[in-house]
Parts: sequence; structure tokens; C-alpha cells
Amino acid sequence: MIYVFVADGSESVREALRELIAEMDGVELAGMARDASGAISGYLKQARKRVPPQVLILDIQLDDGSGLGVLKFIRNRFSATKIIALCDCGSVVYQERCISQGADYFFDKTTEFHRVQDVLCGLTRVGDFPNFGVAA
Repeated sequence: MIYVFVADGSESVREALRELIAEMDGVELAGMARDASGAISGYLKQARKRVPPQVLILDIQLDDGSGLGVLKFIRNRFSATKIIALCDCGSVVYQERCISQGADYFFDKTTEFHRVQDVLCGLTRVGDFPNFGVAA
């Protein structure tokens, strides 16, 4: 089972991701947040309950701050987490910044949303995730 945490400022995107995850075998929604502070606190809450979510789907333009801060925070503490960064602007600058700061994937919400499912399907086929302990 792959546990996924979603942090996105758009209610419609969060709902679309909730529905997508609910329809997938081997994938479970671990939690959701609409802003940066909720993303960090929600992710940490899930990490304390069980293993940290193995996947974070992250909007880089959150309501109360940049998703880049969340990306750095999670990457520094949970190095094995797969991070899928989303943006509603397909800017190469945002893509390069996200990848350089630790995102594993970057997709434009408006044109590449379907690729999130492709990535999650690929991760379920891989099956094994490394130890998800907190980075020192």
C-alpha cells in the first residue's frame, strides 16, 4: 500500500485527487491540506501515526505561502518521500526550481494532470519503498 498526502490550494484539485486516489488499487489517501502550514503539520501528524506518507502531491503555489518551503522541509526530513510538484503554470523556471530543490516530478495542472495517475501506478508496480525514517 502506498500512502499519499495531498497539499493543494484548489478545492477542485484536491477533490479530483481524492477521487483519483480512491479509484486506485494499492494507493490510499493519508491526508490533505490547502496551505503550507497545514501541509507540514498534516504530514508530520501522519508520520507520527505510522510510516510517513510515501508520496507527497504538492501545489507549489499554496494559499499561505510557497509550496517550495514545504518541499524543502519534507525533502530535508523525509528523503525517501516521492514528491510530485504541481503548478498551474508550465514555467520552465518553476520546474527547474522544484527539481533542484528535491521534487521527483513536476507537472502543469492544466495540461499534465493525468500524469499524476501514471506516476502513482508506476510506484504501485515497484512495490517496495525504502525505509521512511526521519532524516537526521
